[in-house]
Amino acid sequence: MKNLLVVLLVLLGLQTQAQTSLCDSIEISIIVNTDYYVELETNLTVTNFPQISYVQSYFWGKNGCLMGTDSSTTIDFYTDTTVLYSINLVTVYCDTNLCYTCTTSDTLVWNNGSWNWM
Repeated sequence: MKNLLVVLLVLLGLQTQAQTSLCDSIEISIIVNTDYYVELETNLTVTNFPQISYVQSYFWGKNGCLMGTDSSTTIDFYTDTTVLYSINLVTVYCDTNLCYTCTTSDTLVWNNGSWNWM
């Protein structure tokens, strides 16, 4: 009986899956890239992630300063090629029961004629 119980527990344990955070899947892409102007976009949308009901807000930050709070997946700003830009995106998204907050960060650098993620 003990062996049967152990086998049953092991089989049930193998069937469980680790819960992954949606925050790990959020990306920021460079969609317009010139020496004086950048436009960024996130992939966190209801279309890309059907398990969420809606995105409440996007808080875009640059070098510790708030650039914009909006319901838009994109943000744009003028750039200086001699500056590194620390980009932060704080998103609040909701499912049918709760709302969650994710923070995504990366650094933009000017390299060989275009902006790239560090």
